[in-house]
Amino acid sequence: MAFSSYGIAEMVLQEADERFAPLFTPDRERLDILKQYCGVIDKVLDEHDGSTFEVEVDENNMMIHMEFCIDSIEVYNTGKDPFQQLLQRAVSFRIQHGEEDGVLFHLVFPSVWVKA
Repeated sequence: MAFSSYGIAEMVLQEADERFAPLFTPDRERLDILKQYCGVIDKVLDEHDGSTFEVEVDENNMMIHMEFCIDSIEVYNTGKDPFQQLLQRAVSFRIQHGEEDGVLFHLVFPSVWVKA
């Protein structure tokens, strides 16, 4: 994988920062947590031939939507699997059949912004 999911997310978040300012500002701790989530996503993309990654910020509730497609994945119900833990931390997630027989994941994470 030639890109960092957090690098892509950071560009999208910076654009959102401009729209939400001056009423809201990003919280450093929340950004660090999102960066950890992106690290897990990067690992999944690397290990499972990830083909796409997209990020959007919902203008209404400021939640962060991430979507990616991988060939397949097997998650063990041990409670320690990083991807399983990622899914547990998402506000919601959707799994569906992606293009060309891939698996498309859509995860929604909490906002990183707080009232200024």
